[in-house]
Amino acid sequence: MNRTKKRLIILSAIIVFIFAIYYVIVNIYQPYLVLTSSMEPEYKMYHLCILEKKQKSFENGDAVYFSSNNKNYIKRIAASQGDTIQIKDKKVYVNNQLSPYFKDTEFDYKGILEEPVTLKTNEFIVLGDNPSASKDSRYEDIGIITADQIKGKIK
Repeated sequence: MNRTKKRLIILSAIIVFIFAIYYVIVNIYQPYLVLTSSMEPEYKMYHLCILEKKQKSFENGDAVYFSSNNKNYIKRIAASQGDTIQIKDKKVYVNNQLSPYFKDTEFDYKGILEEPVTLKTNEFIVLGDNPSASKDSRYEDIGIITADQIKGKIK
């Protein structure tokens, strides 16, 4: 095999590899750099995590990547369709039970969760693990999010 043919084969393999990586990043997995402290201690600032884009079913406790008002966020699902959520005595209650995902966390600001909120189909309440540094569903400009706003699950 001559040198030109070998170079073409190597170049073709490199191009296929680049397209395969591009496909994976665009359609399946994407690296994501955490730029806030709102999800500490689990996801610290400048922590590199993986966004799983193919994930389309979500449950309480999942960390998700979503968009709201042209901004992107990572937060934890505190409540999902059919759940009733409220913050009382600085604690998160889902269906009148202390949330296991936020049991050691105090929420000074209640926002829209001062009164019980019952979620409809494909609705979610998302909260940051570090509530003093988190802009989340407690604030009206984010509020209840819908399934179509969620872009994937954080791994």
